[in-house]
Amino acid sequence: MSIKKIEYCANCGEVIENENYSTLADGRLVCEDCCITEDVSVCPHCGGTSLIDNMECLTGVGYVCKNCVDEYTMCDHCGDYFLDTNMYTDGTINLCYDCRYDNYYECHECGDFVLNEDAVHRNGYTYCEDCAPEDIEDYIRSYHDNPYYEEKRFPEDNVKELFGFELEMGGIDYADDLLTAAKTVLSAANSDAWLCSDSSISDYGFELITHPMSLNYIVNGLNLEGILREAIDSGLLSHSTGTCGLHVHVNRGYLGKTTIDQDLTTAKLLILFSYFWDKIVCFSRRTASQLDEWARYDSISFDPQEDTIGTLCEKACEKRNYSERYRAINLCNRHTIEFRIFRGSLKLNTVLATLQFVYTVVNFAKKINVSDIQNVTWEQFVKSDFAELNGYLAERGLI
Repeated sequence: MSIKKIEYCANCGEVIENENYSTLADGRLVCEDCCITEDVSVCPHCGGTSLIDNMECLTGVGYVCKNCVDEYTMCDHCGDYFLDTNMYTDGTINLCYDCRYDNYYECHECGDFVLNEDAVHRNGYTYCEDCAPEDIEDYIRSYHDNPYYEEKRFPEDNVKELFGFELEMGGIDYADDLLTAAKTVLSAANSDAWLCSDSSISDYGFELITHPMSLNYIVNGLNLEGILREAIDSGLLSHSTGTCGLHVHVNRGYLGKTTIDQDLTTAKLLILFSYFWDKIVCFSRRTASQLDEWARYDSISFDPQEDTIGTLCEKACEKRNYSERYRAINLCNRHTIEFRIFRGSLKLNTVLATLQFVYTVVNFAKKINVSDIQNVTWEQFVKSDFAELNGYLAERGLI
């Protein structure tokens, strides 16, 4: 007579009295009750049954026996585990199939994975930021892609006085040379200006646009001399391109405290520009054809006997609402008026004289009474203590 071997449950220790048991991967047995209470589980990789206490629970997989757990790796993006054979790695990051192809590119240069939003695309290839070759778009913004404006002034400056200018430069023959020029000019500008593309510039070029700043900051804070020197050394041109301009913005708040005050100053500027148009054209260095294309003559009618402050403000308001931007004084901008009449230049004294001219005539227009406008002389209009402006006027035969 044979003696039946007594088997004990590897989980609860009770005698296994029937055939309804499970065999673990290591050969031990587990009774029916322990199987029902889910104290054991089947490994999804090898198919063997193991006590849960001897298994590891992997996110996205479930319980895996200790013999198979090393066959799985966690995806660094979604956090789930997958078999190593279904994973992608660059040596640092481990990714599942979906995360690899839905959320990452592979750098063309180093082979590292890079998140879609961090990838840099150049000439049909994709790179990480460290490997991406330099591109002109890193230095020259697209048209009207402006950063947030930062007002630049010294503590002692008039808080209402803000100027900004756009200086167009071109004449570069090759894209690589333009990239070098953009890097050096932008470096000289520090954080006071940025570069922007402009389709009106001949050949390869860009426009340098400053943040709003006081005239004092332009002279003593902005590295204007360094900017112009780097532009010249890089082979850039401005005056001689025939298309480049120097546009000067003045914030409307500086024209007067109220909208009526601002419109009145604008009206007086338009009248004074019409009085001295020929001399201003000489100052601007623009040709007739250039003015007709980029900064056309504009004015308002003025009758000293009939017009009042109110009627002049109405005329200026009408110009502001229905004018177009390609005027000598562009009134279309919400926060500034723009003097577009000036030809571009890379000469320091010429640029300074232009900015000083705008400052001088704006201040003159603010102060002159309407009743006195018809008697104003050119010498009164441009009178200043600025050495650069006075020197330029004399050079052009304007004083």
